[in-house]
Amino acid sequence: MKNELLHSYGINFNELPNWQKRGIGIYWKKVKSTGINPLSNEKVEVVRRQLAVDMNLPIGDAYNRYIAELIQKNEAL
Repeated sequence: MKNELLHSYGINFNELPNWQKRGIGIYWKKVKSTGINPLSNEKVEVVRRQLAVDMNLPIGDAYNRYIAELIQKNEAL
């Protein structure tokens, strides 16, 4: 039914990019960065959070594993 509706508007669902079919994932990831301690002017290595965007989400069981890995990584945040 979805494919027929889209086809009536000239859209072929199978030719759409994955992000339009499956959505996108936005999550926090840890990134190492070098900063400067303002008190001692020494370089220090720090861990920051940065937003990550995944435009190619997996499907089926692979998606379940993907989410489980993200949860496991972010429990330590």
